[in-house]
Amino acid sequence: FLHHHVTKPPNPLPHWIDSVMERLDINGDDTGNKNAEARLATLKQRVSTICVDIAALPENANAVYEGFAKDLEESFECSDDGSLQSVRLANKRLGALPESFGDLVISRNLELQGNSLSTLPEAFGTLDIGGNLDLSEGNAFTSFPESIAQLKVGGNLNLSKAVGLICWNEPPVEGTDKFRTVPCAFPPNFGAIRIGGDLDMYGATLPTPLPDCFGQLRPGGSLVLTACNQWTTPEGLGLLPESFCRLEVGGDLKLSSNHMTSLPAGFSNIKVGLRDGAGSGCLYLDKNGLETLPDSFGELGALRYLNLSYNSFTSLPESFGKLEVAFACDISHCSIRGDGKTPDPSLVLPTSFCSLKVGGGLVMEDTKLQALPATFGQLKVGGSLSLELATAEAFECVDDLGSLSVGDKLTIMAHEVKDMPNAIGNVACKEICIDLHPETDLDAGKAVFSDAVWQEPNAKVWGGNICAHFEVKRK
Repeated sequence: FLHHHVTKPPNPLPHWIDSVMERLDINGDDTGNKNAEARLATLKQRVSTICVDIAALPENANAVYEGFAKDLEESFECSDDGSLQSVRLANKRLGALPESFGDLVISRNLELQGNSLSTLPEAFGTLDIGGNLDLSEGNAFTSFPESIAQLKVGGNLNLSKAVGLICWNEPPVEGTDKFRTVPCAFPPNFGAIRIGGDLDMYGATLPTPLPDCFGQLRPGGSLVLTACNQWTTPEGLGLLPESFCRLEVGGDLKLSSNHMTSLPAGFSNIKVGLRDGAGSGCLYLDKNGLETLPDSFGELGALRYLNLSYNSFTSLPESFGKLEVAFACDISHCSIRGDGKTPDPSLVLPTSFCSLKVGGGLVMEDTKLQALPATFGQLKVGGSLSLELATAEAFECVDDLGSLSVGDKLTIMAHEVKDMPNAIGNVACKEICIDLHPETDLDAGKAVFSDAVWQEPNAKVWGGNICAHFEVKRK
């Protein structure tokens, strides 16, 4: 009787209910709202002070007009809880920022691109930015404060086309360069800057050799150092220092178009793709005119993508076969010397080349090979394979060409070869496309492809003044 009829006390409310009720003012207590209102009022007062300070700087005189400071306040996006969401000061013709700009906590993005900034206030390094910081083109930084090492950027830092100064020589003097450049000066602790995403320094004008602080960089995303020093000397970035080899990058490393003819001996110590694990990083070294690679280059290990196209290699190191490339490896257009005109079809593949692991495509178009290594038939490519051969003897030294394994399409350009190698018909692939010497016997070449293996008609064949073309698909 007691069990069924005695009223039980109510269960206590969960501990989080009080805070919810406080926010909703269910109990009539609006302390939370008042605190938020106070924070918002304080933030707006600070924003107003910053805008007045910006307008007062002589470097910003050309941008200021009546009501400029008041209008500038609209660029600061404040939320009702008193936090600063984003600051949008792009294309405001600003030449400088005040010290009062420091110590801000910005939960999303800070946009300062398209201004005329050449340096930043010392207090800038005390900023805490949850999203992206955009300082890109329009600005021309010739120095950074030492406090930059304390800067926190949760997303990307974009300095594209904004590092270093490029200007016309005035008055122009006959016989001198039209442009004058001022490389950016980096504090020794620049490498300690904390960036959660990409660091983009495309088109930067940098000192050569690169300062040691670049080897201390640890961006959470990719590092872009593409097309640097394009307006200075033909040497571009010159020889990277050994200190650069201590670099660790969460995403990809992009070093394209920097006129580097060689890499430091310890280049394989660089770590890429740390964010998503081994084999997830991409390495771009294309369009540099590289003549050699370090002996230990293959010790880079696993990559997602490797681009070595448009260089001037005469050989690849023996360690090259140790590489594991998950997506694609591009060694195309590497038969042009540094002047961009003189062909030099003398690239030699190492005997270890057959050990190269490529999950996707391996591209060697317009990289004329004098010969293939004897073990070339042991090569296994997960995607397509394309290569160009410079001599009729290129196939002759391959022990077992028919053992070659290609996951998708095999493309061979061998305009000096008149006879189709019989072993080609045994290659494991979905499709074969071969261009041979125009005097090749089309019927004899076609007979290499067995009706039992290849679709009928045996080959899509045509001859011409340029080449004899064979194209077949596996059944």
